[in-house]
Amino acid sequence: MIMMNEQELELQLSQYNKKLNLYDTIYRKTPIPFIRNSVAKKIIRVRDRRDKCFKDLRTLIREKHPEQFIGYNYDK
Repeated sequence: MIMMNEQELELQLSQYNKKLNLYDTIYRKTPIPFIRNSVAKKIIRVRDRRDKCFKDLRTLIREKHPEQFIGYNYDK
């Protein structure tokens, strides 16, 4: 597995957030139930990927700067 650096993970996280905003806008403005359901599935999928990316970024930052994470367990 190739370890990604901070900038790549931050870029991915930013892209996932933009996709979520786009899909959320489409979901709210579309009255057709079929399209709403397919967009809702995409929102869930992108949200899961974004959360995984965020955890990877947090883990990488924790390894580089452990002093920022003293006193709280962020893995909950």
